[in-house]
Amino acid sequence: MNSPRDPALLHRTLQRAWTLWAALLATLVVYLALAEWLGPLAEWPFGRRDPVLLYAVAGLCVAAAWGLRRVLLRPGPGGQGPAAARYLVAVVAPLALCETAAVLALVLMLLGLPPDTGRGLVLVAALGMLPLRPRRTELERLLAGRPPG
Repeated sequence: MNSPRDPALLHRTLQRAWTLWAALLATLVVYLALAEWLGPLAEWPFGRRDPVLLYAVAGLCVAAAWGLRRVLLRPGPGGQGPAAARYLVAVVAPLALCETAAVLALVLMLLGLPPDTGRGLVLVAALGMLPLRPRRTELERLLAGRPPG
């Protein structure tokens, strides 16, 4: 059984969270490289219209990710094992939600979206993911059964 302040559990969970965060952030570079390598596979039917709607969708994904993280970081029943697992979910799920903006950019760039707009959408996703990085204090509070600070 894990002690109330199990440093090994804390270290393992943080290490996994940082690895997942870095891997998901790195996929944004892969999306951009893939879009550049494959190039547009179709003609963009909308011309060079102002992409406000696309940026709004990307912004909503990022805002929803931040809200989801706050909800997932609430302490729940169980011991430290379930709390550590919940923390990993609280790290990965919001990152995946941010990543939807980048996936949208990749798909639309393959459909002919102007590259500058696609890069902007990936930038929105990356900027949304940076504040969602794992934090030791969040995990310590969750393992202690306290709400996020």
